[in-house]
Amino acid sequence: MNETLMQNVYKSIRGDRTALRTLVERYGGAAYALAYSETKSFPRAQRVAMRAWPRVAEKLPHLAEPERFLELLAEAVRSVTKNTPAQPDKASLESSHSILKTGKVQARRALRKALGDCPRPEANAFFLRFVEGLSTDEIAELYGVEPTVALEAQAAICLDLAYRAGLAGPSEQTPPLEELPADRHEAVISCVRQAESSLDDDGAHRLSSMAQTDPDLRREIEAVRTVLSLSPATFAAHRLPAEFVREAMQGIPFIEPKAPASTPSPRPTQASQPSGDTMSAIALSVVGLILGPLLTLITLNIAASFFGTWIGTWTAPPFTLSTWAFVLTLGVVSLAMARPPLVPPKKWPMGFYLAYACLLSAGVTFLFYLDYSSSSAHVTALWSCVAPAWAVLCLGLVGVRWQLDLQMLEARLDARFRRLETAVQVGPDTVKPEQQVSTPKTP
Repeated sequence: MNETLMQNVYKSIRGDRTALRTLVERYGGAAYALAYSETKSFPRAQRVAMRAWPRVAEKLPHLAEPERFLELLAEAVRSVTKNTPAQPDKASLESSHSILKTGKVQARRALRKALGDCPRPEANAFFLRFVEGLSTDEIAELYGVEPTVALEAQAAICLDLAYRAGLAGPSEQTPPLEELPADRHEAVISCVRQAESSLDDDGAHRLSSMAQTDPDLRREIEAVRTVLSLSPATFAAHRLPAEFVREAMQGIPFIEPKAPASTPSPRPTQASQPSGDTMSAIALSVVGLILGPLLTLITLNIAASFFGTWIGTWTAPPFTLSTWAFVLTLGVVSLAMARPPLVPPKKWPMGFYLAYACLLSAGVTFLFYLDYSSSSAHVTALWSCVAPAWAVLCLGLVGVRWQLDLQMLEARLDARFRRLETAVQVGPDTVKPEQQVSTPKTP
């Protein structure tokens, strides 16, 4: 498996449907070969190969090593084979048609039966070469081996089929290629090379010389050549249909790709560990709660000593109990509307917490002062001067809070627009290389 196919496996694990379609196109024949080795039937093997891909797509997200993709494919084929019942074959027409009794037809039937009976794992390479029509280099690329290894696997199966089909003469046991003497081993591989047009003139001359000097070797060479000549016409009719990839993708449910979970979320961090701004806001709030009553008492003393008589004379007639209730309600509602956030966001002014705590503690001081104060001058100053000024300041704090919220909203919108501009590429010069490949429509 080369680097490109490894990348497709990795992308398929992450949910890329286009990469998964590429795997179905490239490894559909391999699944077909694995299914045939399990079922020994071309029609049933096609059904198994079709149904195996949804199971592969289901198991891919749990594949820890992309290099084990072929093992996952083989496991899926075996699992689906157990759940796919065999269908009865159509009645043979051999007995009623004499044309089916010719030597070549009988040899092809024997060759198909021999491939079904072959137990060697290298049969998949032979299957891909003559059933699916892949080249030796493509087979080597799929399995991640050298072309010479794929060629030797084909030679081993050619020798096995030659004996199983009875083309090499009677034999009680098929001799494995790796156990043959050096000259017979070289002769079989040379036959396959010659059929692949990769044998040079010296190799062809040596093969001809070996066939002339040894009759048993000549019979074996002719049997392998017969297998190589009959295989294309024998197995090409069983090739996967053109719509195999489309139908296999239709059977795979569409799953939305998951976003990588490697980016930590900043919110839990802020909630679990207070930041520097939070500690500053708490400290300023405590200071404001202490300053509020002090400033209130100072303001009352000043108002009662210097302006108490004049203010009381001017405001006493219109300033009634209902007016005082309105001023107090206005201040309380304003404080409720201007409440700052518990966790200060970025660029939030810390002075807002100080001002809010001062006004809040000042309002509480008013209530206690009215209950326990015995000075009429202070009460007059509170009703006529200090309380209205406090309510106006609370109302102004609401305006400041709304202005801050508006600025934060503008900042969030600007950041979102910047992210959208970064994510959406405009113009041909800004298109990434991986985005230049058009995504095929998924059936």
